[in-house]
Amino acid sequence: MDFHEMWQENKRWIMGVVLGVLAFWIGSQVISGIYDSGSASRKIRSARNALNGQTFYDDAALARAREEEEALAAVRSRLERAMAYDVPGDYTLEGKGVPDLHYDQVSRRVRRDLVTRAESLGVELLGKDLEWPTPQGRSEIESTLVAVSLVEQAVTRLLDAHEAVTAADPEAAGLVGVDSFKAAGSGNTAQRRRARRSPRRRSRATAQTGAVLEDSVRFRLRADEATVLRFLETCRAQQPPIALATDFKIATGRAPGEPLVVTGTLSALRAKPVVEGS
Repeated sequence: MDFHEMWQENKRWIMGVVLGVLAFWIGSQVISGIYDSGSASRKIRSARNALNGQTFYDDAALARAREEEEALAAVRSRLERAMAYDVPGDYTLEGKGVPDLHYDQVSRRVRRDLVTRAESLGVELLGKDLEWPTPQGRSEIESTLVAVSLVEQAVTRLLDAHEAVTAADPEAAGLVGVDSFKAAGSGNTAQRRRARRSPRRRSRATAQTGAVLEDSVRFRLRADEATVLRFLETCRAQQPPIALATDFKIATGRAPGEPLVVTGTLSALRAKPVVEGS
């Protein structure tokens, strides 16, 4: 059988094969043009070659990073010593046994001791004027103990200021009376119950802002100028330091010789513990 006869008998099949090969070639060219992996492969090889032998963070950079970390840690430590309120050991729960019993003992002692000392100095102070929340559970007891500590520290420094001023000038009025020292979150039982039922209305003794825990106490007292100034200075200078909020106000008496009426908020600032890897 010659070629002409083969063509005549199989031309449809031969044309189909030729057209299939042609379609496959055209399709391959189109796909290669759209999805060219060769270009991406070349870029990867080029980037890999450029990175070979290079180190972005060498030993010197690591040493500088460690030096900076140590410097920042030192700054944090200085700030904590200058501003942070270091809670005295009696006002923590670690190693104190049953939390409720320890809280009850400490709160009663603080109220009793402060009232007794004020009476001995001739300063008006009633036990009911020293207020803090009634806590429930370990976490609330811990935060309330910090507030009790803040009240104890502040009133003690206030009475110390009174003693120093009147010792220097027996004619000075000194501290006439303490009208209120009230820790944040204090209130009547009904208010506390409503706060526990509604998280949005909850008032806590401890507020959290960024990396700082803040325990605050509002106060109102009556004293002469020298006692007020000495009290504020001891809050700043003595350890642990006590911060004064911006709502501090002084009002003069209605008649000459009457003591100043001083109101404001004192705060104990504590740094949150640093968590490794955070």
